[in-house]
Amino acid sequence: MDESYQWECSSARIAAEALAAVSGAAASDSARSTRRAACGAAPRRERRELGATVRELAAQWLDYLAREKGAKPSTVQDYAYLLAEPGVSHRRGPGRSAGRIMQALGERRIAKITTADVATFLRGLEREGMTARSVNKHRGLLGAMFSYAQREDTYALEHNPVPGTSKRREKPPAVLDFFEPLEIEALARAAGAGAHRGPQPAELDVDEAAWRT
Repeated sequence: MDESYQWECSSARIAAEALAAVSGAAASDSARSTRRAACGAAPRRERRELGATVRELAAQWLDYLAREKGAKPSTVQDYAYLLAEPGVSHRRGPGRSAGRIMQALGERRIAKITTADVATFLRGLEREGMTARSVNKHRGLLGAMFSYAQREDTYALEHNPVPGTSKRREKPPAVLDFFEPLEIEALARAAGAGAHRGPQPAELDVDEAAWRT
């Protein structure tokens, strides 16, 4: 068994263990599928010539986040959910993962993914009604994964296909309305005078006082 193939299988195994530890059953199911894809019956020659799939890269990148970057478990779990296989049960609740990334790109070789492929995927998310913020989250995740694949110690990928796609314009956050100092002083005086309590039973007629109590 050549060293690159052995490293890929080992990395997939480690990623499966890491996902099981930080993300629960849903992510570990996904990781097991990734491990089978990485260490299954595919000819080693094909793997050397064509490189990793998006599914294999995802498992290795999540492992990198958890082990080398020291990302919070909640962060890794959040990304693992987006990278889960279609139909994987949620860790909590009755829902199942849509698995959009794996469904569209999981089997594709990373060296063959183009900017047009990523742009088409993101437009598909928009057509499903996904918000600009969520589309950008998928875009950022893919960009980080392919950036990791460009490292010399991973796949030395020549091109990251994500930066050439459009980042969606998100709605600005709501404007916060602040009280002016004079307004705060007036509120304090009113509170001190008990104006916020409303009429007290002693100030009400008998019928209304009985109704309020």
